[in-house]
Amino acid sequence: MGISISIENDANYPVKAEIRIVTGSLLAKRTLKPKEVWKKTDGGLAASSYYWLYIRDDAFLEGTEETVYRLRVRAPAKIGTRKVKVSEIIAQGKVKIAREKLSRKNYIQAMWEELDDDKSGELTRNEMADWVHNEVYVSTGAFQGKNPTKLVKEIFDAMDIDQNGFVTKKEFSKYFQGMKKEDLAQLGYTIVDYQRARLLAACVPFFKILEPGKEVIETKYLRRWFSGNVKDPRAKYLLKKKSEELKKIKGKKNLTFWEWMNFVAPAEIDAKVKKIEEIRNIRILGLEVDKVRPNLDNATIAHMAPRMNIVMMICGSRGDVQPFIPIGQRLVAMGHRVRIATHANFRDFVTKNGLEFYPLGGDPKKLMAYMVKTKGQIFPSGAELLSPSYWESTKKRKEMMEDIVMSCWDAANKPDEKGENKTPFVADVIISNPTTYSHVHLAEAMSIPMHMFFTMPWSPTSQFPHPLGGVAYEELAEKKSATDEVDKGFLDDFKAMKGKKTKHSPTCSMRGCQLLLLTQCGSEHAEQEASPWLLMDSNVASYRYVDILMHIGLGDIIRKFRKKHGLPEKWKEGSDIINAREVPFAYIWSPSLIPKPSDWGEKIDIVGFCELKGSGFSKPPPKDIASWIDKDPNKKPIFIGFGSCVLPDTKLAAEVIYNAAKKADIRVIIQQGWAGLGASLYGKEGVSFVKGAKISDEKLVEDELDINAEDFCLVIGRVAHSWLFNKVAGVCHHGGAGTTYAGLIAARPTFISPFFGDQPFWGQMVNNAGAGPRPTPVEKWNVTQLSEDLKSMFSSKQQAAAETLSKSMKAENGAFNSVSALYGHLPFHQMKCDLFLSDTARYYVPNWKLRLGDRALFFMRTCQPTWFTRMMGNVHRYKSCDWTFSCTASYEKEPMTHLPSFKPKLTDSDKEVAGRNLKAILLGRGKEEQEKPSTKSNLRLVHPEPRQRL
Repeated sequence: MGISISIENDANYPVKAEIRIVTGSLLAKRTLKPKEVWKKTDGGLAASSYYWLYIRDDAFLEGTEETVYRLRVRAPAKIGTRKVKVSEIIAQGKVKIAREKLSRKNYIQAMWEELDDDKSGELTRNEMADWVHNEVYVSTGAFQGKNPTKLVKEIFDAMDIDQNGFVTKKEFSKYFQGMKKEDLAQLGYTIVDYQRARLLAACVPFFKILEPGKEVIETKYLRRWFSGNVKDPRAKYLLKKKSEELKKIKGKKNLTFWEWMNFVAPAEIDAKVKKIEEIRNIRILGLEVDKVRPNLDNATIAHMAPRMNIVMMICGSRGDVQPFIPIGQRLVAMGHRVRIATHANFRDFVTKNGLEFYPLGGDPKKLMAYMVKTKGQIFPSGAELLSPSYWESTKKRKEMMEDIVMSCWDAANKPDEKGENKTPFVADVIISNPTTYSHVHLAEAMSIPMHMFFTMPWSPTSQFPHPLGGVAYEELAEKKSATDEVDKGFLDDFKAMKGKKTKHSPTCSMRGCQLLLLTQCGSEHAEQEASPWLLMDSNVASYRYVDILMHIGLGDIIRKFRKKHGLPEKWKEGSDIINAREVPFAYIWSPSLIPKPSDWGEKIDIVGFCELKGSGFSKPPPKDIASWIDKDPNKKPIFIGFGSCVLPDTKLAAEVIYNAAKKADIRVIIQQGWAGLGASLYGKEGVSFVKGAKISDEKLVEDELDINAEDFCLVIGRVAHSWLFNKVAGVCHHGGAGTTYAGLIAARPTFISPFFGDQPFWGQMVNNAGAGPRPTPVEKWNVTQLSEDLKSMFSSKQQAAAETLSKSMKAENGAFNSVSALYGHLPFHQMKCDLFLSDTARYYVPNWKLRLGDRALFFMRTCQPTWFTRMMGNVHRYKSCDWTFSCTASYEKEPMTHLPSFKPKLTDSDKEVAGRNLKAILLGRGKEEQEKPSTKSNLRLVHPEPRQRL
């Protein structure tokens, strides 16, 4: 007896039945014969938990599609059986399927009606051409970078099944029927999200010709409009209809943004104008402007970005901080103010590279010591769980994490007391790595956009496990999948251990121990909450393990942070908040080494490694090492070094390296690192030391290197990897992301001996790419195997793979791609000031229905035009990304009590631009709104278009 769910097939034909957990992952499945009853007992079923029951019904096949029915049921709260019949599932499932089909049908119907211009029921190639050209012109999704003419042919030919020269509604629907709705939305952007697409289409030409640092465009670029010498005859017709407005523009030297918009895309358009036709007209006019090409490129998107204050929050080691510096440098070069907030130890490192700094709490050395001790695995053993010292050290680590979490608010809102720039700093955008943990909560409290960046995987995927998730990397070449049955003992182990305090841990499965930990950390419903995640694909589940554990372990700290900054203490998304809120994520590794997994969506990007130029030593390369390498050019050495990692037995490791190199008849260079690797080899035959290398903690080598000595092993101190890796045949190291990049971009086969954290991940990825031997930890080395591994690095196969990766990596620009990814996900249309397009909006004035930046607010308070007599009233803090409303624009309910006291510098030109934009916005709203503004609206959401805020 136990917790059971039974399915009875009361149909007179066989059906395929499935039981799935609430996320959709398969728990068990079976084909049921007529009248058969399938009873599923325990084996992963948890009391009071919800499950999906699926029926794949062969009797209801429609063409080549199989109809799926499903019913959500709850398992019994105590020992017992939840009985369900197939007919019940089919009856309930029909309603669900009908709704899904109706939604898809309505969507496709809307697209068809927009495309079928003449209501003939047939779609010609020309009717499709306008839509496709519109999509290419403004697309940042599926159509980006495509040739519109080729695309029209490709799509039309695929739809026109009978090749008769036109597409029927049935053919059109069939083409889209198999697509997910998200994919449909990408392909129909100009129809589905018409308002945004229309504004974007109008913006593109303006920002393509806008010069950096300017707020206006010169009308000289519109000479074809004025002369009538246009390429497209349709443009001549459109300009003729706008002849009166065109005369006014012709008399001006330049145009502000909203003056341009009032001509190209008036706020009020004829209700009879079709969406496709309206965007087509905007596109046709835009293409007649000098310097404009029919595509939305990165340079144009960059021009659309307002000047922003960006805080980059990083918790971790120097290797975690370093990739963010070139990204920050590029953002600074593009006009933004960038601050890196990380541990105080890295102040000099950050500021010497030209970026602002703010100290976060925590000590990276203590964090590193813990990672080395636990090998980066956050799941303790059963013995550790029952050890008082474990809980004492956990308490100390939790106190340190509280320092980090609580310091993030000041990092985004206060000036650095020790820094040179004392100008007030309030972040407009947050960039963070996951381990700061307050990131998304801080973004919610400040109502600003955020973007996650990291050097190791943190988003659930079935392709590989979480590096900290306790899942081995031994079989990554195989795609893991959920099985029908799971370890039946882990729930029993959990129940047996629950609440017991004993000096000895009974034998239990890893998952049982994890559930115990969840309970010890204070989750009252650990069994019900965690068990569904424990039953899915082990790779996907590993990410959920980490999320759940960190959520429970740090939950009280996060609640304290939220309460302090005016947020509800509880949040509905729980541990899955980053994925549930679709926070954009960028991974800093080469797509040539690890391609983007197929189950990662459009919110996730792979940007490539971010190399910090000049991060090595500035002094000239050591001549003695270069001479030693060059004395036998046909026998290049293998580099072996582990940086700051602590080796389990330094003497033994050195001895194994020595004997393995001798056995393989190869030369090696041993870099001592923090552990002093190789010092114990002093005096051995065939071993040389460079001057300054350690013999012991107190003694250094004083003699110059004897280049003529008969040796095969050289022990060295610190040397720039960027120089040395180009001189050797291969590299063996700990597997840090930066060191891995340095070895591969130098086209060197790479042998990784991982210690902790993401290092096993990098080792396996390099091995999967064929660019190095299978990763082996130092403590598992033996002379024979290490000898074989080192010799394999000279093989043509590994060298060719490393060369291929190097070639791809050298073509990448990680910092450029990172900024492009950031820009691609920022809601610029919600972030811009209405009067100065290059400024970020920070305030909202309901009486004026205007969102303003610092300069615009100062202008309206001190230089308000005499013709604009409306009173200001209250000023509210503007929310460019209100996370409680799916990241729409909004403003705080309560007005600001203190307005900024600083006085931005405004030139006469600035004042003129602001006044002209204000007048153009009011002109777009119409005469009635200008004379008698409405004050009835209590809705605090802000329309992104100021002319339409009525």
